[in-house]
Amino acid sequence: MDEILVALNEILSDTEISRRAINNISKTIDKAEVAISSAKESLSEREYARAADLAFKESLSMAMDESGSIFQEEVQKAVITSNEYNYEAFKKPLLDVADINGLFKYTIHGVGWSKNISLDINMDSTAGSIDDYATAVELARGALGVGEGKDPERASKTWKTKIYGTDLYTKTMKLRAGYYSSPAPFWSLLNYGNKSVTMASDWGGTPYPTCSPTRFVEHSRDRVYKLFRTYFMERKLSYYEFVANLKSQMDALSSKVADANRLISELQSNFDMAKSISRQLGVSIKDVDVNKLLAAAKTARGGNAPARLSIGGGRRVSSRKLAGLDY
Repeated sequence: MDEILVALNEILSDTEISRRAINNISKTIDKAEVAISSAKESLSEREYARAADLAFKESLSMAMDESGSIFQEEVQKAVITSNEYNYEAFKKPLLDVADINGLFKYTIHGVGWSKNISLDINMDSTAGSIDDYATAVELARGALGVGEGKDPERASKTWKTKIYGTDLYTKTMKLRAGYYSSPAPFWSLLNYGNKSVTMASDWGGTPYPTCSPTRFVEHSRDRVYKLFRTYFMERKLSYYEFVANLKSQMDALSSKVADANRLISELQSNFDMAKSISRQLGVSIKDVDVNKLLAAAKTARGGNAPARLSIGGGRRVSSRKLAGLDY
């Protein structure tokens, strides 16, 4: 479109009166009108919807491609703040959840550039539920030959001072993991804090070590959603800039086409006049300079003209004869 605009500007700034010039202008106008028609199609409602749909799909795909890494980053940050879960038997299966299809679930709503998603993370469906973990805890107790005691607080103290961090603790964790029916069913304890989650295997006492809420699930979800929105808004801004620029170019080109059409009308009228003059003079228009012929005719009718005037092609005619012609 820019090249056509430049061509029209050149035509409008310096144009000779000739059949070749008129034809060249007509061809350039035709190209300009095709470009304007194409621009209008690009600005249609159909293209508007298509561009929005493509940008949405690209943005969502890019955000989903990064969702697994974001989830793992949030898991790493969460376990660092919680001693109990900064342990391979807990950390690795939780990190591996990132590779499970369907971890992030989204619902699409809205249309066009107002389209959006609601995003959730299916932890219970992919990592497992706290009930799965409670069952594993109970089965591990049975395998170790321990059960609910009469004094929960004493049991809690024993866990804290004699089991946690020892080989028995490692054995206990491995036994629990062996009974998991899902990859990481303990996730809610890390996410919400072990004081905020109720397990069927609980029978009193005080959990140790205490794990404060980390909200790694919510943080993962929010980061992925924000990433999607950033990608989508970047594309929306880029598209709106494209539309504004295209409209500006189209308006400029339409204005130049109107000027060119007026010019071609003027040139055609002058060319027809030159043909009439040359015919009355008994010469072919191909053998004269159209611009000089019209200039000579104007001078002849203006008065005080020299006796003979040049009409191009080495020809000179009487001013009186020119002035008396009917055109």
